[in-house]
Amino acid sequence: MEVEKLFKRMNYCGPIDHTSIDILNELCLSFVSTIPYETLDNFAEKKRATRPYDLKVTFNRIVNEHRGGNCLELNMILEWMLEKLGYNVSRYMGYGYDVENDCFGHDRHHVILLVTFEDGMTWLTDVGWNGASFVLPLLMHVPTLEQSQPSGIYKVAKHDDGYYVVEKRWQNQVDEEKQIIKHNQKANEALSRYQTSKDWMVIYGFKLETKPMEEFEKAFVLSQEKHPFTTSNCLAILQDRYHRRFINGYTYVKKKYVNSMMIQVEKRKCENSELIEILRSEFGINLGYKLQPKTDLPLNVA
Repeated sequence: MEVEKLFKRMNYCGPIDHTSIDILNELCLSFVSTIPYETLDNFAEKKRATRPYDLKVTFNRIVNEHRGGNCLELNMILEWMLEKLGYNVSRYMGYGYDVENDCFGHDRHHVILLVTFEDGMTWLTDVGWNGASFVLPLLMHVPTLEQSQPSGIYKVAKHDDGYYVVEKRWQNQVDEEKQIIKHNQKANEALSRYQTSKDWMVIYGFKLETKPMEEFEKAFVLSQEKHPFTTSNCLAILQDRYHRRFINGYTYVKKKYVNSMMIQVEKRKCENSELIEILRSEFGINLGYKLQPKTDLPLNVA
């Protein structure tokens, strides 16, 4: 595996001769704008065999086959690349938030990275959370700090049960004339024990507990069989600093970050043949099979 081939896949031409948060930002941005989060193989017309996790297979799939991956595939390829470049990287298991039970579901595995620099600053780094989350790394251990980037305003805070919780401020969604079509703040919902206030949504949580590689391998198998997000519908997501576009089921959505509190939305329903063409032209993915989406928009990928 050659890291230069991954740079080419990412269209990254920036500096690599030293480590810094500015370079890390650009690496993450290049990654998410060229390598999609996707769950397409889970929704092939004919069921595809469950794959064990293998870094070389993932590299070949992403770099040579021009495909994307789920959170484990994307973040572990990023981890490999950053270590090659001399970054101090640690990997931990995260868990998606279960709204109904107000907890972090251990059937909702996620993988996160922490990058620590010589100045002691540690940054939460994640290129694999399906588009609803941050693009640029978030500074750890400053729980009151609201960290703004074009895709939203975020914070990371440690709770008494040991979970570090990532939150995002609710945003307005507007149409092309900037008329509000969806206000995401849920005024009638009970406040979660992990929420700062009703102005914030819980994204995911993680603990600083080291897990053996076998646990990540098991999580990868589950992501293909019964993970409540990756097996709910076919997804393909790309984003850059100011935009996000994705396929969710039969719906194609384009979002523009007007500012950190407002998203402009365009969406349309598509036939299966149109989905295949969008994947080819917009995501660079050439599928060798017919997709079989389940529903339209079952989950919040805002």
